[in-house]
Amino acid sequence: MASLGCQAPLYRNELERLKREAVTTQNPQLLSFVGDAYRNPRSGLGDMGQAYRWYLMAAVRGDPQAMQRLADMNRKGIGVPKDNVKAMGYARLVQRMSQPGAAQPNVVSIINELGDEMAVEEVALAERFAGQLQERILRESGAGQSGGGSDAGGAPSSLTIKPDTSSVPGMPQPAAAPRTPSPAPPPGAVLPGVPAPLAPSASPAH
Repeated sequence: MASLGCQAPLYRNELERLKREAVTTQNPQLLSFVGDAYRNPRSGLGDMGQAYRWYLMAAVRGDPQAMQRLADMNRKGIGVPKDNVKAMGYARLVQRMSQPGAAQPNVVSIINELGDEMAVEEVALAERFAGQLQERILRESGAGQSGGGSDAGGAPSSLTIKPDTSSVPGMPQPAAAPRTPSPAPPPGAVLPGVPAPLAPSASPAH
């Protein structure tokens, strides 16, 4: 079986086993490796749409290689429509999340090329995109580590993303529980807040 980072072709049954392991462990490097398998034309299983999905799962769990792949795919329109804002955002995210001094020639090249093409407003949107995704990664990574579940690489072993759809426009809201009508008071009962009727006074005897 190919080791992580190897570009040798995989058999379909090997890929299926890797996918199951990646989903079970939520290991970002393994998720990214599955994306590489789909991206590699020599695998015989090439599917850029699937590659993008697996890279996305790896990126939101903090894998810089997956972020770089997403930047390149959005830059060139591979697997998804071309999107310079996302391409710049993922490239900037790689810079933010990588170790200080780490060589990033491809990322720097993407940032420089896009910086010459994009408007100031688009660059600001890309920075905002990168910042929001970085906050999400750090928040979920901290939640996973506080739970004590991490793999050998130090990445959270079980990160479950549960989007809150309670305020998302267009999402159906849960129906309110039906109200049970209050039972009608028995005849002659005194209702709260309503003064009781005065009893008729007896006529004086003549």
